[in-house]
Amino acid sequence: LEKDELAGYNFQAEFLKPFECIMVGPPPVSKEVKDYLVYIISYMTDASFQSIRSGWKAVLHICAAAAQDPALSEGTIEVAFKVVEKVNADSCYHLFLENFTDGIRALLAFASCKVEKKPGKDGKEAKPEMSVQAIQYLLKAADKLADPQTDLPAASSLSQDPAITDGHPAAVWFPILRGLSMLVGDPRRDVRALALNGVFDILREHGKQVFDEDTWRMVFNGVIKPLFDDIHHQLAPQSDRKDGQDNEGRPDAGHWASMGPPTCLAALTQLVRLIEA
Repeated sequence: LEKDELAGYNFQAEFLKPFECIMVGPPPVSKEVKDYLVYIISYMTDASFQSIRSGWKAVLHICAAAAQDPALSEGTIEVAFKVVEKVNADSCYHLFLENFTDGIRALLAFASCKVEKKPGKDGKEAKPEMSVQAIQYLLKAADKLADPQTDLPAASSLSQDPAITDGHPAAVWFPILRGLSMLVGDPRRDVRALALNGVFDILREHGKQVFDEDTWRMVFNGVIKPLFDDIHHQLAPQSDRKDGQDNEGRPDAGHWASMGPPTCLAALTQLVRLIEA
């Protein structure tokens, strides 16, 4: 990793590919091996931070996989998160922009990570500090995208909407907005509150300046409408719901089971403020 890469050949990405395959591969890989692998990646990024170029893609994939693995310990996941934090530092943010889509995927993985934290000394449930910090980094990414001095990164959209192609301006915004809107259904109060406020803060503060009519239409159809479809589903009588499905037949209705009346009211309030802005 200390050597300069040859033009047209991403040696670092090829070198780290086996590590990535182990981490995201089939279940037979033991927890101990994955723990060890995360610590190796952490050591590599510490020792060769300034030299890593194409390797960041694999590094971010490994960290995201760690956040999504329920078998890994809190300590291992925190080590992986610290690696992601390094590229979110102001002095190194160009690295995050160069690997924007993979960075957003990693942050969303940590934001939704529900690793069990030990209760505090007072017996109260520990706050999801890592998830909250990951959401703060997502909001920071939105602020950077809105900055006229920032060169928009090449990004592929995480959306399944065929209208949002990789070259469309909405492609860099949609992963953040859609990811935050999905977190509104998180069972942890701090996470869903910050995610809900984040979605509408981005739209209210940056939408007028950077979104054209086409982008607003995509945001409405791909972010706002699905969010309120799920709210409508939560407010509907239990008899009107299909077992295991939401009001559009989607199988992930349980993801939104924690969205109670306070969250629904807050979302409606935020929508009114957005329209009035």
